[in-house]
This record gives sequence, structure tokens and C-alpha cells, in this order.
Amino acid sequence: MTLCLALLSGCGEDAVMVDPAGQTTVARTNADAPPGGDVHEAVVPGGWEVEAEARGDLTGDGAEEIALVMRRIVDSDARAADGSPFTPGPRRLVVARPTTGSAADILVTHATFVPAWDDPLADDPFAGLSIARGNLVVALVDFRSVGSWAASRTRYTFRWDEGARDFALIGYDKSRIDRSTLDEEVVSVNFLSGRRKHVGGRYEEGALLGTRWSDVDGEPPLLADLPEARDYRPPAAH
Repeated sequence: MTLCLALLSGCGEDAVMVDPAGQTTVARTNADAPPGGDVHEAVVPGGWEVEAEARGDLTGDGAEEIALVMRRIVDSDARAADGSPFTPGPRRLVVARPTTGSAADILVTHATFVPAWDDPLADDPFAGLSIARGNLVVALVDFRSVGSWAASRTRYTFRWDEGARDFALIGYDKSRIDRSTLDEEVVSVNFLSGRRKHVGGRYEEGALLGTRWSDVDGEPPLLADLPEARDYRPPAAH
């Protein structure tokens, strides 16, 4: 029942992710992230705060980049369903390369891909930012205390495309469970191989039923061309 536990756990101050290699990464929130030094000063505008960051070589040239998810600070007296502070405000995804002095080269920025926390009756949709195998990984959750029995977790995996000077979406993985029926669905799309895996059904003796493979067409979409992550739909199977 690993999938069920992962979906039902929600997300707290630190969102824990497991990458495809089985390595666990804790995406640091603003409260305990180490100082970003000059990079933060160079790329974070006034009135914004860093919620998560990850460092590593994302372009394959041996230099370290820094990926940030920042949020515009919005005053709110509202509380989340569990009584914790509700922190709305638009988010921005930025990948930059530190340079000399107090400067940084911004490689990409996306003003809407990482969604804002816009519903205090739902968990914060942003669940993690990490770098795994040189790829940028963004994780979201959808878990509501009222109004829906469904819960889901989605992982978006990006790889740097030097020709496009942007990150291409190479992997899409979504797991969903209906908490009332325990029906589950897992969709995994590998845009590099053009293959899509769909698993659906209910656990019986520890195994999911109904696995099928299909092909998908098209090139890996670029980050700049993507809508807010919750609105993205992978290409249909055929």
C-alpha cells in the first residue's frame, strides 16, 4: 500500500520526494533553507521570499545552477483546514547560474507553472523541488479536506535543452486515489521514449490490476510553453 500512504500523507513544512533512483530528497522551505547569498539577492525581488531551492549541474557543463521557487508575500489572516497559516500569493520558478560578485545569469523563469495556494480547504499544491540525475523535478499534490474524495501526486521532470535554451518536460508521473473506493490510477509518460504507462484498478493481494502501455506523439514540450502545472494534460495515448 505504498502508493496509498504516499498520497494520503499530504505535505508539511518539508516535502519529501523519492526520485527514480530511490534517493530521498527533502525540499527545503523558506524557514530552514540555507542562505542563498548573492544569488538570492540577484534574482529575488523585493516583497518575495524563497520557499524552496535545489542546487546542482542542470546544464551538463560542470557548473552549479540554483533552482528556486519563490512566492510573493501576501498578508492573510486566513487559516488552513488544519489550523496552520494559509500562505497565498503567486509563485515563480527560476533557474539561475551564480556568477562573480552579486550577479547571476537567469537561465529560465516561469511566472505561473508552480501554482499558488489558493484554497485554504486544500493542502498547499506545491510539494517539492529537487535535482535528480541532472534533471529538475517539481512535485505537486492535490488533497482536499472537504469537497472531494480524490487525492493525487504529480511529478514533472525537466531536462535542459541547449538548442532551445529552455527546460524540456521529459517525464510526467501522476498517481491518484479515490479515498472512498480505494480505486487507484497511475499515469507515467516518458517523452524521450514516446511511451505511456497506465495502471488502474484496486489493490488485490498487494498488486494493482490493469496495466497497459501505449505510444505518445510529439516532442517534449518546453517549460516556456506550459500552462500552470495543474492545467497541463499529457498527450493522449494511441
